[in-house]
Amino acid sequence: MIARNKFVKLNIKQKIYKIASVLRAMEKKLKASAQSAPVTEKHLPELSLYLECLALEYNHPKIASALDIVGKHLGYPAAHDPRAPSELLKPLNFAFHELLGLIGEEAGEKFYDVRVFDSQLGVRRFPLAAILDNIRSPFNVGSIFRSADAFGVTGLALCGITPYPPSVKIERTAMGTLETVDWKYYRETGEAVADFRARGYRIIALETVAGAVTVKSIVDFRNVCFVFGNEEFGITDDTLKLCDSVAMIPLVGMKNSINVANSFAAVMYEACNFFLDTEE
Repeated sequence: MIARNKFVKLNIKQKIYKIASVLRAMEKKLKASAQSAPVTEKHLPELSLYLECLALEYNHPKIASALDIVGKHLGYPAAHDPRAPSELLKPLNFAFHELLGLIGEEAGEKFYDVRVFDSQLGVRRFPLAAILDNIRSPFNVGSIFRSADAFGVTGLALCGITPYPPSVKIERTAMGTLETVDWKYYRETGEAVADFRARGYRIIALETVAGAVTVKSIVDFRNVCFVFGNEEFGITDDTLKLCDSVAMIPLVGMKNSINVANSFAAVMYEACNFFLDTEE
């Protein structure tokens, strides 16, 4: 549980997910417990506090419904309640989905807007680009857009089966950055490689293959276009042959790879630091 003064500082989306996580935790404990009292007694004050705070800020029928469900079905002296835990699961589940239902509604679309103060520092762009070679997930693409905006990437090439805007799924993880990052769709990745090379970019594939250098060993990120591949199969062999060199992120875990959107963020973070450090 977090204190009220901290809870009120969260945005509406964060508040909803916090409340939903408490409801889900109660569900899980009820399923695993033969006694309902310890679970409800522990979480009821937390739920009531959160829901009342949210209701004051955001007047919506689903929030009122969740409050009603919690009040009717869980607002009782737990030690004297004769119901089995299984009988409480249904109202808990209903309250959980009532709240999460807000996220998909038109009124909830504002949850995905970039907040005003996000752009007060000014938008900056570096001679840095990326090619997405047959990325499968629109959520990964949206996350890449968000990181591209944050780290000053000049442009993105979306190739092959890579989803491209307009897309609700991309928009949700892009968090308002589809309009701030230049992008273009290419049917063939080779076309994108040729385009960026003609503009004077070096093409560096990010892939775990023999002979790949670490990203940290790159001494100059100016005019570099990185290529990121499919979540399951990586960069196609045909595309690798078109690249000038191959780089990799040094990893120390059991897996030799990480999610493509995370890889993008890690590489562009290194590149952004290079540009910030070399500015006059």
